[in-house]
Amino acid sequence: MEKKDYHRLIGYHPQEAGFQEWRTIDHCFKTFGRLSGLTSKEIEHRTQEILDLINLSEARYKKIVHLSGGMFQKLRLGQALLNEPQILVLDEPLSGLDPNMRFQFKKIIKKLGKSGITILFSSHILNDVQNIADKIGILNKGKILTIGSPEELQNSFHIGNILEIIVAKNTPLCENLEDLTNVDYVENIKSNKQLIHLKSDADIDLSITSIFELLIQQKCKIRTFNLVKPSLEEVYLKYVGGETE
Repeated sequence: MEKKDYHRLIGYHPQEAGFQEWRTIDHCFKTFGRLSGLTSKEIEHRTQEILDLINLSEARYKKIVHLSGGMFQKLRLGQALLNEPQILVLDEPLSGLDPNMRFQFKKIIKKLGKSGITILFSSHILNDVQNIADKIGILNKGKILTIGSPEELQNSFHIGNILEIIVAKNTPLCENLEDLTNVDYVENIKSNKQLIHLKSDADIDLSITSIFELLIQQKCKIRTFNLVKPSLEEVYLKYVGGETE
């Protein structure tokens, strides 16, 4: 495989890009298409295909200087997709976007991932990472500290067995939970939320059964009941030791 062939395998979305503001989106795509070795016919086909994907068809002949921040981010993504890459590298793709544009971008990235493209993206917004990524690598000072699925990373960080109970509003919290054999202590976090900390040697299944029996006896109006897992932020801080670059 020649160097030019490798070039066509990869698409790159930079965190910052120096597009010439006097160009239109159409002009920009034509330029990048030629730089990628595409024919005029291929450029035309890919331009319309990508603009439809990223919802910029109506702005095709709009000058870059007049684009909003979200539209400019879409332009960066569009140029990265122009050569039909098998590997897409995104550097902080969701940075600076408003909630609506962030939602659109995540939807596009997920769609691209399902199409078979391998996507590598960096982000400091860990909630977005958890929502999008199949595999997550934690990087600190140039070294990859760990790699795994969101669930694998969460399971690697043991915070003890904690159950969260949220009751319906304007109803009393459940009582006497701390009297159960496997319960260490109970935290009343809000007027309708409790955290039940189980003992370190407690059998989780038996504990949940006994708690449910007590809740039924008291006729507690439960909205949610779940086992608490650490957030991705907590996992990240565990691995970097609270230090960042």
